[in-house]
Amino acid sequence: MAVNTASDLVDRYFTALTQKDWTTLRTTLRDDLSFRGPLATLDKAEAYVQGLQRIRERVTSMERRAIFAQGDDVLQIYDVTLAESAVTVPVAEWIQVRDDQIVAVEMFLDARPLAAPPAQ
Repeated sequence: MAVNTASDLVDRYFTALTQKDWTTLRTTLRDDLSFRGPLATLDKAEAYVQGLQRIRERVTSMERRAIFAQGDDVLQIYDVTLAESAVTVPVAEWIQVRDDQIVAVEMFLDARPLAAPPAQ
């Protein structure tokens, strides 16, 4: 299915992430996706999805604040609220799209709340 714009694809990706729809989310990613963030550097879509699944288990809500697109580059900003501490972490992602798939994600956030072990 062809996507109209890069921001449409990122909308589909973000909706799948918030709904924990891993099958749909995976279809938005190229196999050799490049991810760079404060907690990991990955070069495979499967590893990225596995990481999202682990983090998403600790998240109670995700609220998008803004999305900006310029050609195949998309910047989205959203808040993530963590279950164990009710801390809300702002996240910015620079997402690059090629041929209707996400090829690169660079994430910017204060990772200290995410790096802390979950409360027992």
